[in-house]
Amino acid sequence: MPTARIPRCTIAIVITLGGCTAAPDYAVDPLSGAPADFTVDLTILRTVDGEPTAPVHLRPGRFVLFPDGSLHFGLDEDRSVDWLPLPRRALSRAQVAGLWSDIQQLGFTDSARTDPLTNWKHRQPQADQVVYLLALTGHGKRWGFQRTVDVDGSPDSAIGALARRLAHLAWASDLPPTQSPVIPRRYDFGDDPYQRYRRP
Repeated sequence: MPTARIPRCTIAIVITLGGCTAAPDYAVDPLSGAPADFTVDLTILRTVDGEPTAPVHLRPGRFVLFPDGSLHFGLDEDRSVDWLPLPRRALSRAQVAGLWSDIQQLGFTDSARTDPLTNWKHRQPQADQVVYLLALTGHGKRWGFQRTVDVDGSPDSAIGALARRLAHLAWASDLPPTQSPVIPRRYDFGDDPYQRYRRP
């Protein structure tokens, strides 16, 4: 009994259709997760009474990150919320994307947990407390959080972890700032032996 022959055009059609079902091979940019308008504004308020040795995430100060990656940081003993510190460094796209990923994992993109952004200038920390005022921008929206943490409480809170992350990116140290300049030691070798030769 003769074997039925399959036309070559049928084989070509089957191969072509099978190739169309394969997943397209393309590269995904791993740094495209952060929104183009991503900003961070974290103000730390605390009443400091002669305690310069506190960790940097418990000192009064402010972190500001702009969409271009410029990160500003400064300590603020006057506890104001309407000042812009000097720029500290420029973050790369990878660092900005990593920070956005950290913020998502810490739960600060959950709209159900946000707080109003009004009347932040009237917030005053109580004794032995740290107040964190966090404002975020992304995808055309702006939202904020207000958190109060006891100084002697757990340092592993979400807002404390974010403050530590920003301090690391801003090259901020836990060491107390130097208040007085280092005075070099000067030695007295006596009178100038060449003074008599300088007379006119």
